Amino acid sequence: MAALIVIDPGNGGFDTGATYEGREEKTDNLLLAQEVGKKLEELGYKVEYTRTKDEYEMPIERARIANDIAFNSTK
Repeated sequence: MAALIVIDPGNGGFDTGATYEGREEKTDNLLLAQEVGKKLEELGYKVEYTRTKDEYEMPIERARIANDIAFNSTK
């Protein structure tokens, strides 16, 4: 069974994070998370994300999502 890694890109939706010259942290975070996830999958890890599109979840909700993923993957 492959080890599970849950990636949380943070930000999202109305929470843009830092912005600079038209770039938004939320977008860069998501793109980076997806690229890191692809590399980890190529190495044989199972990868899940707390978000895969531009939507906002409160930090406590993102933690709940990650815990649910981790707990449910052991069944």
